[in-house]
Amino acid sequence: MARTGWNAGRGPGDITRAARVWRVSLTAVWLVYLVEPVSGLFGHHRDALYIAGGMAIIAAFCVIFVAMIADWNRTTRRSMLGLAALFALALVACSVYGGGGATSLWIYVSALVGLVIPVQRTGGGHQRDPPLRRAELPRQPHPPGRRPLP
Repeated sequence: MARTGWNAGRGPGDITRAARVWRVSLTAVWLVYLVEPVSGLFGHHRDALYIAGGMAIIAAFCVIFVAMIADWNRTTRRSMLGLAALFALALVACSVYGGGGATSLWIYVSALVGLVIPVQRTGGGHQRDPPLRRAELPRQPHPPGRRPLP
């Protein structure tokens, strides 16, 4: 039976649209802390090109960040490209605009590093060792006055 509506094209374990909206909303709210680097652009009588460049970097950073949060579990390649773009934007911002407010971009980059790095698998397809049964557990000395477990 073909799927239609909101869940069209989704398989078991895929994230629903509502979950994605909540994830983006509750994460993107923290971008409000980028107000500080933006406000730093307007001090000291800077020229319009300097301000426009800084605003473009911050805007591009926010758009890529939100896009990555929305689709972080889709493909590793897309996640790594987005992470590289955020890294480059943060590097340019710190190099060109100084470390004053631009260093706060690295917090967002590091948060996404933990989110998008793929899970490492062991080679050879080995499974975990099965848990030990009670009879196989090493015996612990019992405290005085208590009897040992059978």
